[in-house]
Amino acid sequence: MHEYVQLHCLVVCAYNATRDVTQPTLILDKTKIEDTVDDDAVQAQLKAQREEYALRKEVVGRPLSAEEDKEVAEGVRRGILSNYVLLRLQQKELPETLDGACDLKFVTLSLDQYADGELIIENPGIAELPTLSKKDKVDMAQFQRMSVEIRKTAGELSALSKSAEKMSAIVSASMNAFGGGNPDPGHFAGISALNVTTKSGSQFSIETKKKVMRAILSSDVIKGIRKRKVAEMKARLESSVTYKALCEEIKARYAAEAEA
Repeated sequence: MHEYVQLHCLVVCAYNATRDVTQPTLILDKTKIEDTVDDDAVQAQLKAQREEYALRKEVVGRPLSAEEDKEVAEGVRRGILSNYVLLRLQQKELPETLDGACDLKFVTLSLDQYADGELIIENPGIAELPTLSKKDKVDMAQFQRMSVEIRKTAGELSALSKSAEKMSAIVSASMNAFGGGNPDPGHFAGISALNVTTKSGSQFSIETKKKVMRAILSSDVIKGIRKRKVAEMKARLESSVTYKALCEEIKARYAAEAEA
C-alpha cells in the first residue's frame, strides 16, 4: 500500500503468488477514509501507543517531547489507514472460470458509511502506478555454494591475518636481538618490539631502527613471502564467483552513476 499525500489517495497493489497473478491496482480516496474514522477510537489508540512508546524507550514518568509525540501520532495514523484497508480487501472467486481464479475486491462492512466501490477513484495524476510482480525463487543450492565459498574466503583472510601476526613476531624477535648494552638512557640500548615504529630514543637509535626495518623488509625472504601471498590471493580471487559478481555489481554502479 502506498500513500500519496498531495493527491489524497492510497494505492493498493497485490500479487497472488499461488496462481502467479498480479491483481489490478486499486486507488482509494484517503480523505473519505479519514472522515469515517471515529475520533474517540483514535484518541484511545494514541493514549495506548504513548504508554507503549514510553515503556519501549524507557522514558516513563516524563511527558513525551513534541518530536516523540509526532512520531507516535504518525504511527497511529498509518496503522489506522492500513487496518481500514486490509479489513476490506477480499478475494472473490470468478464464477466464469473453472480453475478457481480469484479477483481482489475492496468491499464495505456492515457499519461503513460508503457503498461498494464508492471509495475507489480514478487515477488522480500518478505518472507511474506501483505494481507487484513475481519474484524469482531462491536457489537454495546456489545459496549453499555461495555460503561455502564465503566461509572459505573468510578462512583464507584469517590465515593471512595469522601470517601477518607471525611476521610481526619475527620482526619483533629480530628487533629484540639488538637489546642489551649500556643502560644509560643517552646511549643506544637496543631496539624493542614496542618502539620499532615510534620516534622515541636518540637520533642514533632512530636511524638504526630505520636501517634495520629497511633491511628486513627488503630481504629476499620477506619479498618471497609477499610475492607468494599476493599470487595465492590473486588465484583465489580469479576463481571466486562471489568476487566476480561483486566486481560486476561495482562496475554497473559506476556506469549508472556516470550516466546520471
